[in-house]
Amino acid sequence: VEPGRYVRPGGEDARAGERVLEAGRLVTSGVIGLAAATGHVQVFVHRRPAVTLVATGDELREPDRYDDVVLGRGIPESNTPMLAAMVRDAGGMVSGATIARDDEQDLGQQIDEAGDADVLVTIGGASLGEADLVKRVLDDRGFKQDFWRVGMRPGSPFSYGFLRRGSRNQPIFGLPVNPASAFVTFELFVRPFLLRLAGHTRCFRPSVACVATEPLRGPQNLAAYLRVSLDR
Repeated sequence: VEPGRYVRPGGEDARAGERVLEAGRLVTSGVIGLAAATGHVQVFVHRRPAVTLVATGDELREPDRYDDVVLGRGIPESNTPMLAAMVRDAGGMVSGATIARDDEQDLGQQIDEAGDADVLVTIGGASLGEADLVKRVLDDRGFKQDFWRVGMRPGSPFSYGFLRRGSRNQPIFGLPVNPASAFVTFELFVRPFLLRLAGHTRCFRPSVACVATEPLRGPQNLAAYLRVSLDR
């Protein structure tokens, strides 16, 4: 038998005094195994951010009313289930997901009931049409807008600000109603925010350098986010 074979020397995994887990790490199965191997019964973690989603629009139809979509009486409400899944993928939890009518009283009630959420995300009502009531209803409640509109496509009519809720400020993201725009703006802005709120130190996706197989064109002076598929 070779000397040292089948022997695990002390200090091979970690030496005395060495830090084995950094704050900001995602608690995976490997992290749990390492914590147990080093005698830790408990680890301190951040609470999952609670997110409330409020979609707006009389024309929205959930799957149980899809007959209206077929008859041309409405459009599918795909944003809320899509964004709810994205919230969970980012480590958050959905504390509410509702559809508000194009009515100031109904929309105001939905916003008021979302006061306990860590983050409020509104979908739609972000443009300048008469029925786009979100900004108006928020302003009536003391909304402090940080910015509105981003130089990008899709997703230009995106907003961010705060609403005072008792002793704290509640962050509010205003997403466009177009599903592609809602997807991209959530990915770029809301997802990193939720990760940072939950204590993560790695909040952005890794980037991959690629060669395009055909010309890619986008609007001038705007950041363009194009739909592609990767072939490795």
